[in-house]
Amino acid sequence: MNTKITKFALLGCSRISKRHIEAISSLSQRCKLEDVCDVDEVSLEKTALETSANPYKDYNEMLSKSKADCIIVTTPNGMHSNHSINAAKAGFHVITEKPMATKVQDAQKMIKTFQSLDKKLFVVKQVRFTKSIQIIKKALEAGRFGNIYLVNLNLFWTRPQEFYDSAPWRGSLDMDGGTLLNQGSHYIDIIDWLFGPVTEVSAMNGTLGRNIEVEDTSVINLRLGSNTLGSIAITILTYPQNLECSLTIIGEKGTVQLGGPSLNKFLKWEFEDMEEHEKKVELMEPFPEGFSHEPYYEDVLNALQMSSTPETDGHEGFKSLRIISSAIQSSLNKDCLLYTSDAADEEDSVDL
Repeated sequence: MNTKITKFALLGCSRISKRHIEAISSLSQRCKLEDVCDVDEVSLEKTALETSANPYKDYNEMLSKSKADCIIVTTPNGMHSNHSINAAKAGFHVITEKPMATKVQDAQKMIKTFQSLDKKLFVVKQVRFTKSIQIIKKALEAGRFGNIYLVNLNLFWTRPQEFYDSAPWRGSLDMDGGTLLNQGSHYIDIIDWLFGPVTEVSAMNGTLGRNIEVEDTSVINLRLGSNTLGSIAITILTYPQNLECSLTIIGEKGTVQLGGPSLNKFLKWEFEDMEEHEKKVELMEPFPEGFSHEPYYEDVLNALQMSSTPETDGHEGFKSLRIISSAIQSSLNKDCLLYTSDAADEEDSVDL
């Protein structure tokens, strides 16, 4: 039985950091939060008090003094790359929140740096571990759908202007990156992970209802492999609150629709030859809304403590960034772009 306790240090006492803290607390037999760091003294003091972790206002000081094994980066998006690389150079493994970077070249640099230093880079993709997505994945692996013809994902959420006005980095091109990178990246990742690789991208983006530098609405068409088409519609302009996060799969021998505000309720589950347990899927109670980081942390801990292959390393995190980059470039150029699955190793990749 593994008795190693992995120590984490948290950079950024943001809203999402609470999910990380909850996951670490729930897995207290395997890990602990050693240090926390933030330039906001109020947030730092509050988080340190709640977690009993050592507080640091200066990131470099934490890197020089921390006894942690792994740094968790939850700073603004545009800072993820530099903060992660600095941690690796200081001798730490890193968990970075999505997106791993706002620029393709920065993500490439991250991957190469971690490889050269023999450090592990984990990118948060906790939606892969949700029960509803895992049910779909098992059906796909069992060949229940036959040929898959069409995949559709809708993300109709809301982020009011006040959300963007709450911090200067929100809605900015360099530090935020846009709705696709923020709200959309988990779901673009799911499409590529379940049905990819994405081989072609065509998109239209718009800033239609918010005073921000980046898109608030996007419509993307995809070619998945050679025989499947996909579409994604994303907006943060839904009135007055989050309405839908849905995934529909049209296959040769089956149709599935997963809906609710956060992929948490099966609305349709029908196959040519229904197995007995499948007849109960549509009758299942909705899963809790939102996405827990706990199963994601279990995967990270397995990689750190037992040398297993992580589900979402830097290469996996790069895939959704590359698709989003292609979608943004397609919207600007009004054309279709071929997506290269091994683009993490290219020097001339499309930038955001």
